[in-house]
Amino acid sequence: MPDGITIVLDPGHGGENLGLNYNGHVEKEMNLIVANAMREELLKYDNVNVYLTHEDDRNMSLKERAVYGKEAGADVLISLHFNMSEEHTHFGSEVWIPSKGLPYRQMHSLGDVFLEEFEGIGLHTRGVKTRLNDRGTDYYGIIRESEALDIPAMIVEHCYADYKTDTPYIETTEELKRFGQLDARAVAKYYGLTSKELGVDYSSYVKNGYYIPEEPVGSDATGPVDARIYMLSSTETYEGSTEQEKEQGISASFLLSAREEESKIAYYSYSLDGGENYTELFPWQGNDSSMVVEIEGIQQGDRLVAKIYNGHTVGSETNLLKFGEPVPEMEAGEEEEEIEEVEEEAFREEKEGSSFTRFFWANDEAAASDYRKNMSIFFVVLLIIAFILGVTLSVQGRKEKIKKTLMVYMGAALLLFGVVHGIHIYVIHQVDTKVETLAERKEELPEEELEEPERVLLESFLKEEDTMSREEANVLLEQKKQTEIVYDIAEGYLRVETLEGVPRNSYDFGFLTEENGYKAYRDSNGISAIRGIDVSKFQGSIDWQAVKESGMEFAMIRIGIRGYGSGEMVLDERFYENLRNAQSAGLRTGVYFFSAAVTEEEAVEEAEFVLKALEGYEIDMPIVFDTEPVYYADARTDDLTPVELTDITIAFCERIKQSGHTPMIYANAKRLTTVLHLEKLSDYQLWYADYQEKPLYPYQYTMWQYTEKGTVPGIQGNVDIDLYFQTNG
Repeated sequence: MPDGITIVLDPGHGGENLGLNYNGHVEKEMNLIVANAMREELLKYDNVNVYLTHEDDRNMSLKERAVYGKEAGADVLISLHFNMSEEHTHFGSEVWIPSKGLPYRQMHSLGDVFLEEFEGIGLHTRGVKTRLNDRGTDYYGIIRESEALDIPAMIVEHCYADYKTDTPYIETTEELKRFGQLDARAVAKYYGLTSKELGVDYSSYVKNGYYIPEEPVGSDATGPVDARIYMLSSTETYEGSTEQEKEQGISASFLLSAREEESKIAYYSYSLDGGENYTELFPWQGNDSSMVVEIEGIQQGDRLVAKIYNGHTVGSETNLLKFGEPVPEMEAGEEEEEIEEVEEEAFREEKEGSSFTRFFWANDEAAASDYRKNMSIFFVVLLIIAFILGVTLSVQGRKEKIKKTLMVYMGAALLLFGVVHGIHIYVIHQVDTKVETLAERKEELPEEELEEPERVLLESFLKEEDTMSREEANVLLEQKKQTEIVYDIAEGYLRVETLEGVPRNSYDFGFLTEENGYKAYRDSNGISAIRGIDVSKFQGSIDWQAVKESGMEFAMIRIGIRGYGSGEMVLDERFYENLRNAQSAGLRTGVYFFSAAVTEEEAVEEAEFVLKALEGYEIDMPIVFDTEPVYYADARTDDLTPVELTDITIAFCERIKQSGHTPMIYANAKRLTTVLHLEKLSDYQLWYADYQEKPLYPYQYTMWQYTEKGTVPGIQGNVDIDLYFQTNG
């Protein structure tokens, strides 16, 4: 097996398998260019080995690629790809990772670094994702085949080759090579590599830490929750001073908000017709839950609704904002004016109707004049018809009976004429009065109000719960997940989410000093530390009196272990020797048990083993549950989930507490923040391992193992040295 980190790169597709083939972009060719550039760049770093599953255009099965990685001793297999969507509507970068176990945690953290690099050149990102098949295992074959051979694997989809925002990044060979260089830098950051050639050192790079999932994680099939849209006040006015402005509508600012707990928010779109037609997708560029967007062309009567999508392009609709006509509250004396305004509006709607309709709703002299002219013509025609009819009937009427009938008809005609004429006179009077009144009102209005429509604020159309002040929006936009940076002995610096409700330590390591070559601590708050060591059979025969004279005050002694393969519990062969001699030298003593329990029952069994071994002996320091990762294949604890490990830890500690002893948990930062659920362990003391000059861990702990390479008189070789914090007095 070669020294250093071994990276196996897998250019996706090959041979007859072209991958995507769109507008001149052939994926298998693109992947090979990126892979070669990535290898060339990675080889500039110290202590790294890089291999390609294939260096030419050939087809390989997914299993053959994974087997190649196994034979090369891969620490990770990275499959390189480009993307395309069925309807050519998606854009951005994404990474696919294993759905469970330690590979999930490792590849999620590595995938974040890849996406960070892509964001740095302006690409949008869709997140680090998982997908399961119908059997509940990983959907993607390269991940599944690699997992079967104990190789962490991931798929990098650099961008979409079929979308306008992404294609500028892949037009030339040089642009494709740039992806290879970015990929190499992501790997270097994750593994904390250094390069003398490049003059870079990523050993202090901070990467994200994650919990191992309790169950395999599939695609996020549910959209974001609590999706909302708010209009930000104050915005521009709704109506413009010109017809063109009114037709174009206005621009306004809105705040979108949602919660996405399973993946990340990736896109949004919106509709101005209540959701019947949506815009194209836009990138989500806010924080984890909020962003401000500008929407143009809003007009009275629009119904605005947005849709917020996660990285799997599953969307949730927001509330609906209706921009309708506001109904103002009328003060005393305003009702008559309101009625007249309604009449005027009705006239405008009916102005293409008959002259009588126009007249009836008249609000100007032109309509009244048209009515008078038309009615005059009507009466003249009516009189002519009556005259002709009268003459004709008089000439032809010979009998008295006919003459009488004609006289009745003529009388009726004259009566009808009189009634109609009376109505005409009355209506004309009403029109004249109304036109005169309207003219007087218009003369009283200021000139600017006649020339420019009344301007109304958009938010006045909305319900109070649909608007938000810009100050409130800024508070939401500034919200970020609270995180801590901790240091892990194996993985370096990790960024982890802050644990709410977990007690924090108050140590001030500005008071950390050195005495006789060893660390010492005494602060102004009355807390000091005593110095000690922890030992096992591996320290051999110890001169405990020399240890005491060196300034050590306590010893934590390994009492036993459970085999990580066999499950058998074994007493440390030097336990009793070390315990008796340490106590005889005047040192305070405690014990620790290296656990490999896989059930709560086994944890209790381990506690009983410890208590039985201590029968007849007194100790004045804690009994420690030593929970550490086992870096060997096929350890019996490999498949334990965080919840199971936490419950196992609690079971051991509770049994020790019942016995009257003080329980304690030994772990490093990664285990305390990404494996164990620390919020359930606040009742127990912690023994924290961190080999930096000063510890980087925010939560309460009682003992600090500050080195594994200490030298102490009376002990051959290296030994762990610890500080135990206590209140003075």
